Amino acid sequence: MATNKQVADALRFDALDTAEKLMGGSIHVDDPLTMAVGIGLMQANAAAKERMLTDRGDTTFSNKLDRYCEIVEAYGFEQVLCLPFENDRGEPEQMFVYATRDGLLLRFDTYNALHVNAASVYYNWRYSAYAPKWECTSSGHGTEDGVWVGNHDAREALLFNMDRLKARGELLSPWIEQPFLWLLHYMDTKSKGYDYNAINGARIAMLPEWVRQMILAV
Repeated sequence: MATNKQVADALRFDALDTAEKLMGGSIHVDDPLTMAVGIGLMQANAAAKERMLTDRGDTTFSNKLDRYCEIVEAYGFEQVLCLPFENDRGEPEQMFVYATRDGLLLRFDTYNALHVNAASVYYNWRYSAYAPKWECTSSGHGTEDGVWVGNHDAREALLFNMDRLKARGELLSPWIEQPFLWLLHYMDTKSKGYDYNAINGARIAMLPEWVRQMILAV
């Protein structure tokens, strides 16, 4: 099984930059050989990540819905909202919200009913002064209290990323600040002039009270 370092290295591997260094060329000019090497490295790294994460029982870039739900539920996520909707072909899809009691909020929707589409996990994380937070974080911002108000793309390596936060700091529940939450599915944005705030607020109101208290929505 891959070590944490091997997984971390694979997740941050930049195939195109590596190709430029190997070939002495540039993907930004007409250099098809350097681009071909970069694409080859990208494909090889994607296959390696898929194998490593599958072996560890973690989520991958492309997830079947049933496997993804099994993984997150075994990790401690509780389903707190399941919202059915129809895609642009009139076929049934779903948007899910999951939460953990220690401060994680996970949102994802489906495509072709059986596959995970976009997924994000939100949190407040008090980081250790001795651990460089840039190695653990993705999007977000820090506060004066030493808390990172952030989110991760939750498709690939969800458990690895959350375990790394827990090992190098503390998840907060309740939060001290609500990050920008996106509780919309992709069909919400198809409506001309859709009101993000109204839709997001309606979705938050559907969540159980313990979740709304955790995310500072009551």
